[in-house]
Amino acid sequence: MIIFGICISHNASLCVVEDGEVVFYCEEERLSHQKNHDYDVSRSFLNAIEHYQPDHVVFTYSRPEKLDIDEMLKPYHHLIKKEFQVWNMHNHHDTHAYIAYLNSGFDECGVLVIDGAGDSYEIDNEIWRECETIYSVKSHNQYEVLHKNLFLGSDDISFGKIFNKVGRYLFNNGLQAGKVMGLSAYGFDDPNDPNAFVDGRPSQHFLDSMPNMKNENIAYRVQHDSFEPTCDLISQTVEMSESRNICLVGGYFLNCVNNYKYLKRFPGIKFYVEPNSSDAGTSIGVARWLWHHLTDDKTKRPIDTLYLGTDANYDRDLLNGEKEYAVTPRQVAELIAEKNVVALYQGRSESGPRALGNRSILYDPRDPKGRDVVNTIKKREYFRPFAGSVLEECASEWFDMATLESSPYMMFATPSLPEKKHLVPALQHNDGTSRIQTVNASQNLNYYNLISEFYEITGVPMVLNTSFNLAGDTLVDNMQDALRTCRDAKIPYLYCPERKMMIEFSI
Repeated sequence: MIIFGICISHNASLCVVEDGEVVFYCEEERLSHQKNHDYDVSRSFLNAIEHYQPDHVVFTYSRPEKLDIDEMLKPYHHLIKKEFQVWNMHNHHDTHAYIAYLNSGFDECGVLVIDGAGDSYEIDNEIWRECETIYSVKSHNQYEVLHKNLFLGSDDISFGKIFNKVGRYLFNNGLQAGKVMGLSAYGFDDPNDPNAFVDGRPSQHFLDSMPNMKNENIAYRVQHDSFEPTCDLISQTVEMSESRNICLVGGYFLNCVNNYKYLKRFPGIKFYVEPNSSDAGTSIGVARWLWHHLTDDKTKRPIDTLYLGTDANYDRDLLNGEKEYAVTPRQVAELIAEKNVVALYQGRSESGPRALGNRSILYDPRDPKGRDVVNTIKKREYFRPFAGSVLEECASEWFDMATLESSPYMMFATPSLPEKKHLVPALQHNDGTSRIQTVNASQNLNYYNLISEFYEITGVPMVLNTSFNLAGDTLVDNMQDALRTCRDAKIPYLYCPERKMMIEFSI
């Protein structure tokens, strides 16, 4: 049985589930290169239909008035060679809850969903929107809503929306919560600034006061002040679900700084934080839910990879002055150790917002000027932090991992150990944390081997890793994207480990 899950929202995406397994996932923006491209999965659908014929197509959407299903599917009917059934999953927060529980591997758990806004409800002739929902999940088909927090639609403020409004004020773009988080490390607690949250809820007074505040302090307030209220919601989830297994999902929980702090605050809780927490991930949630709904399959399939996108192609036309040659991982590690920027392109593209060694830009974490070097290449702001990809077996020797045994999906910003932090200055953000990805050989052998070679050369078991894109563009998807980005950014080297190939550019 093959199921297509389709998310129609500003994070449009398509997922293919075959006999219960996720076999393909693509966010439309990777193909359109329009960040947060609205309500279109045409390119993803065409990619999927080349390899899979659906028995079922299930939709989820954040604005149903934008969707005419018959019209949307009409261009593809001649490509689908068999009868298929169309389904709709209407409740937005349910779709977040499905992906988190089904990916977690828990037998039972509580689920907390926090995002900008979910579904709307009419209460006493007023429209209210869901902003936080608490679930108890006992099995694949037993999801119980325990509590919903709503906000009045006309007020339009929730945990996610306050980050949205701050992003729009600071960066002219409401979908810049990651930038707000990065900038917050440069702010401080000014007693003259109003709190961003009052009695656990976003404050309109704070938003009205932003013109009188420093930009860094605005970001600090919304980042810092959201922590305690979300801790209260986690405590409610534990109490109401009567579970010590807790899933965190929804756009708010892409906040890797606070995610780490939850580990410290709740050491007795086993957390699963969904890496596909944005609305795009809901296509996975509905596809996986429908499989279990139709089959009553009770098999646990915890997440084991995010390399679910399109496979690397190697069609290339090099320009004058560009050359390619055979290369070993050792030679690439030596280039990085000599403070050269190297782009890495291999395998299937990553799902979610993090580059995890298949579509990455790499650099030497020992360089005190490393952040400036790479931010300049990517045309990013000075305050944007970088990740470290570290050998899994070495992570606890360099970082305070709290309760984590590993962090393969880069969902936590961990403090470097005091005796080690001076050795990797390029990874140190202003608040003393480093967003890390642990890497082992079974997850990504080529990447593991490259980092291991760098470790042998330098004594440092990690490299600086940032996403293979320029500011404002999406992660590269294919070789043509990779070549264009290297040329535009003046990245000197593109490493393709599957082909044991280096492309060197004339800079």
